[in-house]
Amino acid sequence: TAAAPHRSPSPPQDGSGVSAFINALAVAWPAAIVAVVTFFSVWSLLSLLAYHIFLIFTGMTTNEHLRGVYHGRKNENNLGWRGNWQRLCCHKRHVSRIGDLSELLSTEQVVNRARDLRAASIEASAAAAAAAAAAATTASRDEEEKLSTPQAAMRAPFKASIDSSSSPRPAPVAVDLLGDGRGSASSHGTG
Repeated sequence: TAAAPHRSPSPPQDGSGVSAFINALAVAWPAAIVAVVTFFSVWSLLSLLAYHIFLIFTGMTTNEHLRGVYHGRKNENNLGWRGNWQRLCCHKRHVSRIGDLSELLSTEQVVNRARDLRAASIEASAAAAAAAAAAATTASRDEEEKLSTPQAAMRAPFKASIDSSSSPRPAPVAVDLLGDGRGSASSHGTG
């Protein structure tokens, strides 16, 4: 007797479209992933839009709403929903009370600070290289002293091959990025 050809099991045909949907997901699973990501993205954006429309209707900023500034008292900035929308869309903007922040640092100060940081980084790298060279010199001097005994001389070729596989690494260097004299955190957590 001949064996029946192998067929993959298919979902039951119930006529409601569920089986067609499952078959479509099996074939076009990347489209399903895109649909799920799109759903959650649109959901997030629509909820953000609804929250800001609520803020416009009530005449509050995000900060005022989250801190509960007008909880239990009248909001003097609330002109009603129509007045709030009109103020947002049709009125002239007021001048910011913050001021122009571009005057805090001139371009020349920024360039000079970057040059100073680069010079400090080069100096720190040179100091780390000098420290590594000094450590290597001390280690080779210690090794020469150990080779004075015959047993140590026999082990020296094996130890040299092991030591040459690991090269010394320079110590982490803290660079003062902010210019406040405190420095920045180095890789081992000190500043």
